Amino acid sequence: MIDFHTIIILSFTAALIKLTIAGYVYYLNSKSKVNQIFALLFFFQGIWDIGKGLMWLSPLKSSAFLFGKISYAAYIISVFLFAHFCWIYLKRKNIFSKSKLGLTVWYIPMFILIGALFSTNLVLFDLSAPGEVDIGFNLELWVYQYGPMYNYFFFVFQMLPFLYGFIIFIHKFFTSTNLDLKRRLVYIIIGAGFPIIIGIPTGVVLPAIGVRLPPHNNLLTLLMSIFIGIGIIKYKLLSITPNLEKVKKSVKFSDDIKKSNLNYGSSYLIEKPDSIDTSYQFFLYNLYKGNYGFIITERNPAELRKELNIVNTPIAWITEQETDESSFGPNDLEQIFATVESFVKTVKNSFIIVDCIDLLKIHNNFHKIQYFLRRLNALTKQTGACLIVPYGPLHLSKKERIVFKSEFTYVTAKGRMSTLTGSIIDLYQKIPGKERYIVLGYNNVVKALLHEFVRRKISCILVTTENLSINYPPSIKVVKKNPQIKDVLRSLKIDNPHTNIIFSFKSDAETILGINMVRHITDKARVLVKVNTNKFIDIAKKAGANEVIASSEIGGKLLSLSLISPNVVEWFMDSITTRNKLLELEELLITSTSPLKNKSILDADKYFGNAVNILSVSKKGTFDLTTDDSYILKPNDKLIVLIHKDRVKKDKRLNQLFNIK
Repeated sequence: MIDFHTIIILSFTAALIKLTIAGYVYYLNSKSKVNQIFALLFFFQGIWDIGKGLMWLSPLKSSAFLFGKISYAAYIISVFLFAHFCWIYLKRKNIFSKSKLGLTVWYIPMFILIGALFSTNLVLFDLSAPGEVDIGFNLELWVYQYGPMYNYFFFVFQMLPFLYGFIIFIHKFFTSTNLDLKRRLVYIIIGAGFPIIIGIPTGVVLPAIGVRLPPHNNLLTLLMSIFIGIGIIKYKLLSITPNLEKVKKSVKFSDDIKKSNLNYGSSYLIEKPDSIDTSYQFFLYNLYKGNYGFIITERNPAELRKELNIVNTPIAWITEQETDESSFGPNDLEQIFATVESFVKTVKNSFIIVDCIDLLKIHNNFHKIQYFLRRLNALTKQTGACLIVPYGPLHLSKKERIVFKSEFTYVTAKGRMSTLTGSIIDLYQKIPGKERYIVLGYNNVVKALLHEFVRRKISCILVTTENLSINYPPSIKVVKKNPQIKDVLRSLKIDNPHTNIIFSFKSDAETILGINMVRHITDKARVLVKVNTNKFIDIAKKAGANEVIASSEIGGKLLSLSLISPNVVEWFMDSITTRNKLLELEELLITSTSPLKNKSILDADKYFGNAVNILSVSKKGTFDLTTDDSYILKPNDKLIVLIHKDRVKKDKRLNQLFNIK
């Protein structure tokens, strides 16, 4: 039996559920316009239910009428928001949705209606006291008496947005060829159908023939919120079907692309004038080798397929316009990540290209982009995927470039793998005599590092409370203080882009704490860190370290080298594993009789073949390093190279150069 208390409980319960769904959908992605409008729509639907419940509970007509007006104002707002939601969800552009001016015009009648609601009796004329109007089931409730604006205008107008949304969702369902979109639209159509298919007959037709039902609009809109909410949540993830691309024998790739084997489980940022073209060359070459691929782009997929001559490879379009393509809005970072995650877990060792970082950065704050890239990077390592991101027209501040550097391996110059391991990016302009080196902590790794400093005639400051076992020359200034105290760090005047801080503590926990202290003082200084176990590498990077080295794998000499060629460390860390102990870091002096004299780096790379990889060149004995392919090697230059010992042994020319035993 339906009674007064049941109606009140249902009203507040409906409000609670609607507000919960609205909050949850907004929480899923607060930047998505779809989520924002949905949350607002059902927030006001919830207020509508609360207002009705309070109206029915009020003993006084004055307070009941006030709650009734508040309830109806929330309902009016939700009607206008529903049409806005339809446009946003389908990315539909019309005279109202295509501009802020158009949306302003759309919402003007809403403000007129709300103004009339509170200042006149044109919308709500009065309330009938409980029992004055027979609403059936022996229910005695306050009942609206409607004014002329409702009777001759709003009664029809409130139906139009719901009917409009219902129709355009059905039309999109039958005209779309995107199966994922059709699956999501089923929920939206069912949700939008409740106030149309059920609400009109029960609220208009039946009362016209004398059949009355208890107040039930809140239940219809509750069901509507649940089904549309499911459609929104399913909108979070596109079901991308992995398909292998057909190999086209007519496609030619340059030798540089063929020789540059991108590593599985790695993320690459292609930085060069033609970064987009080079990125797709890397991507296509690996597709043609039999790998799965997925493209996320701001370019029209139809045009991109034609340009790249691809058919099967899935493409997701980052756009705000209505399309039948698989698409995301530029604010939908969570949806993009979830879709990539599903794809790379479905097909291991796949290649993902994200050709829209500049657009995503425009529509999201940098911290969100940083978090998004960090999660993608971790995902590629976890699944063995390869992430390729063209730099394109992206603009970054110096601080932002530091963050990007920690997330990616950079590809510069001509797309050759040797440039992958060359200069990642010159974050700081090296000025002779201005670079400062501060070493925190003292242990065997630091001893090796200081030995290299002395040998290379580099001055530094050593901060430690340990008793030193070696008498160092004046170039090594020793500060006998605790390097884990913030005031000690401040006294070293580290807030400078020419300051390089090297951590080598016994405890990795102390190291992470020290990095955080430095980053509270400055974002300018460059931080290089020695950790004892590999699991702290990512933690140290997240804390703000520019370079992280595991002392179990490489020592002080490489730490010293990283000061002048930081990317060597990162690539070398990836290369030296328990599976491959044949790699060695070497310096090769170019003599007057060297076969490499007067050769360019590119020619030297060809001379070495696959036995030696050029990392960088120290020009004429200075620390001015280069990876410019066109640089001509001169006597007294030093090549910094990574050699494969077995391959060098088998080549007499190279064995004479490196004297591998």
